[in-house]
Amino acid sequence: MPMNVEISKLDMAALDRILIGTKNGAVPVLVRALNKTLTSVKSQAAKEVAADLNVTQARIKKNFVKSHSASWKNPTAGFVAQGKPLGLVDFIGTRQVKKGMSVKIKKSGTRDIIKHAFKSILWAGKEDVGQRIYEGVRKPARGTYPYTAYRALPFKYRWPVKRLTGPRIEDELGKPSVIGAVMAHASERLDVILEQELNYELSKLK
Repeated sequence: MPMNVEISKLDMAALDRILIGTKNGAVPVLVRALNKTLTSVKSQAAKEVAADLNVTQARIKKNFVKSHSASWKNPTAGFVAQGKPLGLVDFIGTRQVKKGMSVKIKKSGTRDIIKHAFKSILWAGKEDVGQRIYEGVRKPARGTYPYTAYRALPFKYRWPVKRLTGPRIEDELGKPSVIGAVMAHASERLDVILEQELNYELSKLK
């Protein structure tokens, strides 16, 4: 889900008129304003997604990748949200309970119990939540099953295992209500920061 911050040609022409006679014109003002706005937009995007998903803003930002910063040759700035679906381990409060894993995906949703799921080091050396795909008759649990004695279980109870996931960050960011709020914030912040940078540039002429 790419997101770009840019200025219209009309606004660019207005900046050029104001800064006519300066060494580099409006370009330095625009570049600084766009890059500062991009930082603010990424924070707002994480905030909007976190208002719906039960995930920290810091975790959401890990899926934000800066696609490009504004430069004199390319006066636009943008970032993209990408990555695999979030593992259930990423959701706040995910924990092991007697029957499986207790998980809450949506902030406004309910907490669900996923039977026979467990948290462990599963893929690429990272902690995640998985679920055994054994479909046969399960014998009554013994001892500390399904916790520390998990490796001692019969092989057919342990494997195969599938990774359990929630939504993708980019899909959440692409929702009309979310993207609309983020773009409105981008427009507002760009106006404010442009004015600040313009005033700074003009102050250097005094």
